[in-house]
Formats: sequence, structure tokens, C-alpha cells
Amino acid sequence: MGGSAVTATTLQVASMFAFDLVLRLIEGLLVPAVCVYLAVTVVDAAAGNGVLRGLAEGIGSLSAGALKLILTLFTAYLAVAGGVSGNVDRVALKTAKFAVSGAVPVVGGVMSDAAETVLSGAVLLRGSVGVFGMICVTAICLAPFVRAGACYLCFKAGAALLSPLCSDSLRRLLSGIGTGFGLLLGMLSAACTILYLELVYAVAMVKPL
Repeated sequence: MGGSAVTATTLQVASMFAFDLVLRLIEGLLVPAVCVYLAVTVVDAAAGNGVLRGLAEGIGSLSAGALKLILTLFTAYLAVAGGVSGNVDRVALKTAKFAVSGAVPVVGGVMSDAAETVLSGAVLLRGSVGVFGMICVTAICLAPFVRAGACYLCFKAGAALLSPLCSDSLRRLLSGIGTGFGLLLGMLSAACTILYLELVYAVAMVKPL
């Protein structure tokens, strides 16, 4: 008689644990790695001899690969667990995947796989707290990414305009900083998505799916 309720509750708690684990890995492992990458990039540009270029590129590649692996496992868990379900319009899903893939640097393709879960969560929120509540929750989670994304785009635009006027070492510095900011923005997008899903699961715990 209580099997379904117990299973749903256990799944939601396990999902919260998985969300927390991903955030801890990003905060404790990947963010410091990107900071090291940026520091090595700056030192390499200041030295001007390219000695540390290989080290910086290696740290950047490892950070990007680790982030993609963590998010791939995370989206795979979401697909297998299926903790949030709802009727999602196929056109809206395709549009959301395309938007996420193009808007999120480095890991947009990986994050787009979570689009169906996010849209299903929006359906759940609309049925639980109404359209206005759904918009408020989405705005809370989306605002940090929008602010950071605007700064990232301004930096990329400035770097593109200044690159023809810069020396080779300064050009590499701008490119390296852009790569580091892109990695941090990808991590922020993952954190915003997890925050959104945590709020959805919090609603799901008091309103059975």
C-alpha cells in the first residue's frame, strides 16, 4: 500500500544527495582548477616565452573534460531516475535544447540533455504554485547566469576588438582568460540548473508526482 510513496520519497532524497554531490565537486575541485589555470595563463603571458603554455592548456583541458564527465553522469542519472515527469511539448523541448546548447559555453551540448527534466519541472511548478510562482522560481535561478553571461559576452566582444591591436602574448592572455571565464560560466549554469531542480524536488516532496 505504501510502496509507491516510499519509493518516490527515497528517490527524491537520493536526487537531492546527487545534486549536492555535483555542487561540491564543482565548488571544491573544478573552480580551484580553473583559478589555477587562469593564474598560470597570466604568468605565462607575463613571462612572454611560452614556457608555461602547455601546462596551462593541460589544466584547462582537464578541467573542461572533468566538468563534461561530471555533467554527463549527472544528466544520465536524471534520465534513469526520472524523478520529475510531465507532458513536454516536443517543439518546446527541441527549442530549449538548441538554446541551451548555443548559450552555455563548453558544456552546452551536455546540459541540453537535461532540458526535458527542466521543462517537466516547470510544468510541475505551474501546476503547484501557478504561473507567477513558476516565473519567480525560474527568475531566481536564471538571474545569476544572465548577469555572468552578459559579462562574458562583453569580455569576448572587447577581446575580439582589441586582439588585432595586441601583441601575441597579450592575445593569448585574452584567449586564455576567455576560456577560463567560459568554464566558470558552464559551472555556473550547472549550479543554476541544480538549484532549480532542487526547488522543483522540494515542491514534489509535498505534492506527489
